Parts: sequence; C-alpha cells; structure tokens
Amino acid sequence: MNNTLSRLSVRRMIKFLIVGASGVLVNYIIYFPSREIITFDFIVMAFKFHVDFMWLVGICVSAISNYILNEIWTFNEIG
Repeated sequence: MNNTLSRLSVRRMIKFLIVGASGVLVNYIIYFPSREIITFDFIVMAFKFHVDFMWLVGICVSAISNYILNEIWTFNEIG
C-alpha cells in the first residue's frame, strides 16, 4: 500500500509540474505578442507605477487555466 501511495504521489507531482509549465506558456503566449499594445500608468501613494495590462491578463488567464487543468487532470481520483 505504501508503494502504491508513493507512485500516486510521484505521478501527481509530475502532472502538477507539467500543468505549471503550461501556465508559464499560456502567460508568455498572451503577454509577449501584445506587450506594447495596452499599457497604463497610475499613481499609488506618490509613486508612479507603469503596469503592463497584458502582463496582468496573462497571469490571470494562466492561473485560471492551471486551476482547471489541475482539477481535471492532476487531482482527478479516477485518472
């Protein structure tokens, strides 16, 4: 039983790493082609920050895709 649990843990860890790598790819696919298109500046506590809007969009989309892929593939009890 311990050996089976160990194999399951290793499989899940590998799947988790693959999903994480796919999130990086999703982020880059969204960010790099459009990084010069949409930008905005805002003031927070007298400091001016230049925020690349597509960077924020890429992070959000990759986080959502990672969550969905982990739910469906990594932590699915059947497969």
